[in-house]
Amino acid sequence: MRPHSQQAYELKLALEAGVVESSEIINWADQTLSQCDYDDDLANVSMAGGASSKDLIRLLSNLIDQCDEIKAMRSKR
Repeated sequence: MRPHSQQAYELKLALEAGVVESSEIINWADQTLSQCDYDDDLANVSMAGGASSKDLIRLLSNLIDQCDEIKAMRSKR
């Protein structure tokens, strides 16, 4: 499992709920990419500055492996 999979899932849920801005997700991807091993899917999120919310949700979905759904829903975003 990718170390940032749970965070990607939490951000996806937050974006779907409308409680997070796309720019926050792009910033998260930039920061995570600089701290982890290179990941194509994470780089795609990082470069998605002009993407629609729908496209950004799809890109985040590519990062998600197995996640704790309850933990994600309880996340304090």
